[in-house]
Amino acid sequence: MDDNPELEALLTTWWYVQRKIVSLMSAKDYGAAVSEIEIFLSIELPPEIRSSALGYRSMLKEKLGDYATARSDLLIARSLVGPTYGRYVDELWLASLCEKENSIDEAMAWYLTALQTCLDGEGFSCGAVLKGVLSLYERKSLAVADRELCAAAAAHSWTVLGLPGQADTTDLVSVVSAIRDRESRNPRKDDGAN
Repeated sequence: MDDNPELEALLTTWWYVQRKIVSLMSAKDYGAAVSEIEIFLSIELPPEIRSSALGYRSMLKEKLGDYATARSDLLIARSLVGPTYGRYVDELWLASLCEKENSIDEAMAWYLTALQTCLDGEGFSCGAVLKGVLSLYERKSLAVADRELCAAAAAHSWTVLGLPGQADTTDLVSVVSAIRDRESRNPRKDDGAN
């Protein structure tokens, strides 16, 4: 952390709020968890922390069946940050919501947006999104530019994960399988990522 006591205090408060939310989620008290986040969101927050809190609230709203608010929270959350892991997760979650609503074209658009976020960001891979694209690819064909984006994101993820050699992007199914396998053995440990 930098020498900003106000920011450190907010991060500590957010950490405690997240712990309480997780406890409430374990008890399946999603309404109370939403209330905790809404109290936290009522204070002035830096964009990164607000984005993370909105991501949490979105997840809870989705569990409560409020897809419209969940989507709105994710759209705001992703607009607050640049090409970060948190934004990538928000875009992945948006694609997932669209799939649940059977909006396949919109889901594919969000998956492709998340791939671009991964390429524009630093230090994270995108195996989950690549897997989502491949699963939708069975129902919707990919344009050449989208296939090229998938290949670039796969190669990027391969490098980020330190896999040996180069990714054979002509066989995306095998490459994505190797990426997902490595990701499962080296889970990401972000502080406050939603």
